[in-house]
Amino acid sequence: MKESLLHFVWSQKRFEHSNLRLFDGREVIIKNHGQFNRTENGPDFQNARILIDSIQWIGNIEIHVRASDWYKHNHHLDSNFKNVILHVVWENDIEVNLKNETIPVIELKNRVHPSVLANYESLQKQMDAIPCERYLHSIDIVFKQQMIDKALINRLSRKSTCYLGEDNLQSIYSELARAIGGNSNQESFEFISKKIPFSLVTEMQHQQRKLAFNTLKELIQNQKSKTQFVAPLFKTKGMRPAGRHEIRIKQFINLIPIIGDFHTIIGLTAPEMIFIFRKKMVHLDKTISFEMQNKILINVLVPYLFSLGSKSIEFREKAIEILEKLPTEKNSTVQKMINLGFSVKNSYQSQAVLEIYSQFCLTKQCLSCSIGSKIINS
Repeated sequence: MKESLLHFVWSQKRFEHSNLRLFDGREVIIKNHGQFNRTENGPDFQNARILIDSIQWIGNIEIHVRASDWYKHNHHLDSNFKNVILHVVWENDIEVNLKNETIPVIELKNRVHPSVLANYESLQKQMDAIPCERYLHSIDIVFKQQMIDKALINRLSRKSTCYLGEDNLQSIYSELARAIGGNSNQESFEFISKKIPFSLVTEMQHQQRKLAFNTLKELIQNQKSKTQFVAPLFKTKGMRPAGRHEIRIKQFINLIPIIGDFHTIIGLTAPEMIFIFRKKMVHLDKTISFEMQNKILINVLVPYLFSLGSKSIEFREKAIEILEKLPTEKNSTVQKMINLGFSVKNSYQSQAVLEIYSQFCLTKQCLSCSIGSKIINS
């Protein structure tokens, strides 16, 4: 049994509620199961409302596999847990006290619907990269679309965190480096962007930039061991000439001036931003392909705009609109998800299925997935 499954069972109300009683025999009625606490601190569910022998309690609920986990997790030393009104456990193996009183406890091991446990175990045992692969064709497109929408927001929220610091220009600079480096060499390019930071680059002329970047490139290429020079090595195996790091470094140097445009174009419409950025990139370097333009728009401009959403929802709407207007990315993962019945017509949807695959499927986060939840609940 996993605690995350118990969170799912509680939030989805997938346990027997009839004749519900505490471990000590008192009658309990759940009026409000509470809101799941997505932060690391504090009880699992907040603002719950329950009746114990007709007396109303309002507060927080903590969930554990075993009651003794309360002490293993040091909750008895944490003031965040002083307002816990109910302890929900799979197995009540020990009495837990709070403020010198026993915390009311519900034991779930004989109340969870057997189908939930069986379906969850079936998904977790699957050896395929996508645990629910054999179920997907029978899943209604509504649930797939729900997951696409959820995954896209999850991806943009995750990728925009780099812009939450004080130095946005350095963040844009590093993300531009990663985008141009591509999947194979993004770590090497990010390393370069940190060794030659944006504050230093802005003081250089074009030729000075070329000299500095090429010197660092040679050091990375010629390092004999990581004990002498800690840097991610450039990958070249099976790479087309246009994708090699020598070409990409030249492109990165040429595109650095575009960073100054980020703050000046955020008031434009999504189509205008796409047009201006494409025009600017081609003007700075005619070797920048249409595919690379899209990669920079998707991985640099869009997360930056999304990060500004805390100031105005308009920026998040523009970020999403840009993705809706850009073509679908073409790679084996996107094609696999299309073959499994996902509708992928633009970058909004291709970014979403990439997130589903990498952040939910590969890590078997079925309980957090709309599709996984549907299968487990069936």
